[in-house]
Amino acid sequence: GALSSGADVTIDAVGSSGSIADCLRITRPRGRVVLLGMPARVDLDLTGLWHREIDLKGAYTYGTETLADGRTTSTFDLAIDAANHFEAERLLSATYPLADHVDAIAHAASAGRRGAVKIAFDMREHS
Repeated sequence: GALSSGADVTIDAVGSSGSIADCLRITRPRGRVVLLGMPARVDLDLTGLWHREIDLKGAYTYGTETLADGRTTSTFDLAIDAANHFEAERLLSATYPLADHVDAIAHAASAGRRGAVKIAFDMREHS
């Protein structure tokens, strides 16, 4: 039940009242909810936070990280290295120019049936 199980850590990258409430609901007792990104004003019922003694942590998405070997690097450099290592572009199924937004949205809407993972807009100017 709600007072005995759940995720060890949940990360909210949306920042809405509803998404944070969902994280608080699905996090285990003495677990952690990380609010990632830009701050916003939200209205929340924090009863679950007290009942389950959840740790609420804010993260602004950048800083300096210490690696296992003691070297330091920026969070953004670490994220770029990870994306390159795991070839994150493989998750991108298609790109569309903004002018083709209707086709892009239709593709995204049928992503599951088409086996697509992510659809994106390519904002670069094409000649």
